Amino acid sequence: DRPLVLFFDDLQWADDRSMELLYALLERDHLQELDDNNGIHCLFVGSYRSNETNNNLRSYFDIFEHSTSVDVTNIHLGGLARADCNTMISEVLNLPTRLTSPLNDLVLQKTTGNPLYIKTFLHSLVEESVLNYSLPEKRWVWDIEAVKSTSIDKTVLELLARKLLDLPENVLDALRVLSCLGSKVDDTTIKRLYTSP
Repeated sequence: DRPLVLFFDDLQWADDRSMELLYALLERDHLQELDDNNGIHCLFVGSYRSNETNNNLRSYFDIFEHSTSVDVTNIHLGGLARADCNTMISEVLNLPTRLTSPLNDLVLQKTTGNPLYIKTFLHSLVEESVLNYSLPEKRWVWDIEAVKSTSIDKTVLELLARKLLDLPENVLDALRVLSCLGSKVDDTTIKRLYTSP
């Protein structure tokens, strides 16, 4: 009656202990506990960036794929295709695709079809007044040369910086302290910092 879905996002950043836990959950004995004689009602979904995985993580994925206790289905999600990207931009700007096609080509080139980057890039074009709504023309207009010279890297970094600044002040303070300790901090250190004044 109540199927269970567990979604694991950004597995490319998972440590060995997390992957061992996931492996343990996928073992047949644990899954049989969820069996109600009508079949197992449990779905595990994991997402990761294939260009950021290491050999250790790939070895876990191989184990999952060769497991006899679970069925594994791989779904590769690439960037949006040219036509899909153009449809997205066309709908956002409420313009026919034939008019957004030149803008689409540049946006697709700069974002590689990543929907988050497309959205972020379009927002930055509006903020920088490269993409504007024209009252006389009653539609969105843009300067194609200015779009060409706009950097996507700067846009994504600004987005991340803005999102960080929206975090609560105590979280920002903790991140500032943790950033001084290197790229990896164990939970013992965090617990010590948490209990200290």
